[in-house]
Amino acid sequence: MQPIELPIATADRTNTLQTFLDVRSALPFTGYQLSPWLGGRTEGLRRLASFDVSSYARTRNQVGPASGVSLLGPYIRHGLITLAECRTSAIRKSGGNPPVKFLQELAWREYYQRVYAQMGDAIMAKNIEAPKVELGNLPLPDDIRFGATGLACIDENINELRETGYMYNHARMWVASYIIHHRKVAWQQGAKMFLQHLLDGDPASNSLGWQWIASTYSHKPYLFDQGNVQRFSDHCSRCSAARNGSCPFREYIDIPPAREFSKPLPMAQKTESVAIVDEGRLPDLLWVHGDHLDVPANTALANHPDVPAVFIFDTTLASSRKISLKRFGFLYESVSESFQRHAAGGTIYVGDPVEILSSIADGKHIATTATPAGRFYEIRNAIAAAGTSVTTLMPPQFVPDTGAVPNRFMKWWKAVEDDVLTLQPRLLS
Repeated sequence: MQPIELPIATADRTNTLQTFLDVRSALPFTGYQLSPWLGGRTEGLRRLASFDVSSYARTRNQVGPASGVSLLGPYIRHGLITLAECRTSAIRKSGGNPPVKFLQELAWREYYQRVYAQMGDAIMAKNIEAPKVELGNLPLPDDIRFGATGLACIDENINELRETGYMYNHARMWVASYIIHHRKVAWQQGAKMFLQHLLDGDPASNSLGWQWIASTYSHKPYLFDQGNVQRFSDHCSRCSAARNGSCPFREYIDIPPAREFSKPLPMAQKTESVAIVDEGRLPDLLWVHGDHLDVPANTALANHPDVPAVFIFDTTLASSRKISLKRFGFLYESVSESFQRHAAGGTIYVGDPVEILSSIADGKHIATTATPAGRFYEIRNAIAAAGTSVTTLMPPQFVPDTGAVPNRFMKWWKAVEDDVLTLQPRLLS
């Protein structure tokens, strides 16, 4: 297939939508509308500036307008704002006193990224540990996919996910628990549904979060009751099952935690890059991908403002994951803004990244920013094997490297807590 070059997106979202509808035969996606969430670093910084961190710990579990969640997830996930920027903003807003709960949530994301880097794409398919309860292996039924189960706390949140690309974190826990433990659907199927629609759908946080709910990466499964839903939302007021006594969550089932999983996390069997790396040679082209769309998260863009960049909507990845139009639109707006700001500009393509990069970078030197994703290594190694020189730069650190990742977050937290709860100017430079 010949690559398709897309224009840089403008503020006219009608044109943005039409751009994607015109290439649907080449870039398969689900849905017909953009998300109401605007993409781009500018919007991410605006949300960061307006975030009221003082109410976060008290209201973060609320589902709905009363929730105090940061709404920063999609911008962090795609490298539009960094964890370090979020930490700096939160500590400064708190008068220098670290808002521990919010900063700990940032640390959870970093921890999951490090688990992903250590274990690779296996986290999306295989149980890390033996489950602590019996799990099912059913496919995902349509009444869940389309939010038609008859349970308001499930349906309303799934419908919001499909309509906006977002779901509150606490609601994600309810939905995942229902899918896994009540409907006996394989956790991998539910995780794929979230990854298809969530603007902040990240292989690490998403897959490991589902494994935590399932008890394949936790001491016990996550279960909830009707009282929990009533405390943190108003779903029950609109639910016939709650009114007529048929709610499946009426009683909480307490399952004692299992003995701590003591085995170390396995290491991924990654094929080493065959790239010819010349750290002293300036790149001719920057390859930007969806994990780091802008500076400062994208080290290649930050270090080489005078080198043109390229971003490719991966048709192979799109076909395998059935990614929603809302996700693609968010990426398109975000990378367009990034390239408009980048001094040397950039080009956006639809096609196979290996074919496109091998063609346009023939005899040239590429620089890119590292990410744990298996698809990234696959593309990078393929273009390097074809003779293109590739330098892979590391993204900015949030906390210093701690070596092998322990099998529980709290073990890792003890090693990095002091680093997370301080501004660390040496890591922000």
